[in-house]
Amino acid sequence: DNISDAHASWLAKQHIFFVATATAAGHVNVSPKGYVQGSFRVLSPRKVAFLDCTGSGSETAAHLYADGRITIMFVAFDGAPQIVRLYGTASVLRRGIVPDDLRKSFDQKYAEHKGFRSVIVVDVERVSQSCGYSIPMYEFKEDRQRLYDHFEGMTVEQVSKYHVLKNSFSIDALPSIAHRAHSADAPRVCREWADGYWFARPGYSMVELRSDLARLLFGPVAAQAPLQTALRHLVTAGLGAAVAALILLRQERLPLK
Repeated sequence: DNISDAHASWLAKQHIFFVATATAAGHVNVSPKGYVQGSFRVLSPRKVAFLDCTGSGSETAAHLYADGRITIMFVAFDGAPQIVRLYGTASVLRRGIVPDDLRKSFDQKYAEHKGFRSVIVVDVERVSQSCGYSIPMYEFKEDRQRLYDHFEGMTVEQVSKYHVLKNSFSIDALPSIAHRAHSADAPRVCREWADGYWFARPGYSMVELRSDLARLLFGPVAAQAPLQTALRHLVTAGLGAAVAALILLRQERLPLK
């Protein structure tokens, strides 16, 4: 169940991998990842890491904050057929808190890129290898540069605003990498549904209320998923009781003093 030297050598030659994450409820997400040879690293037989580049969504980070489980899959599209899956749990290191030695392990073209938003570090619990006999053959041409060029053409402030707008919530409304629940210097926002996604707008939401309450009561452990779940139920129950009391008052079933 370790990543062998043969595995590590083969992984380093690939051009794409896939990342699957989920929480106990909601959508299961699968994301393709490119720029592999500059942005994926085997750190030890039980640990890998990859650079997370900015995109229009942030499902992976949102799921990892809430749940932590992850599966990474590499597939051979040329040469001998092979599929390698890495199962494990992962943590999200936002750009500003990535240790220097880890950051320097990646190609600096990507580690210094304006669109780089985090490093995903995976503690690998299981390594599996299967045949992939039915996988079609493809010839690699080149990496697409559009994402790289798009964000490199922005200012740092523009990229930051993009993060807040599009990377604050998952499609299931979970707080993600740009949300104040995970980034203390992020602005307060509320969510707005449009075109199949939750966008962040200036305001104050229930997610913000829970996060601020958790920080006030529990400090550094406030972002842990079980605590966030408990607070969500607590706040929901409290608001439900308040609404019920208001309804009863309105119907004059309780004395108003």
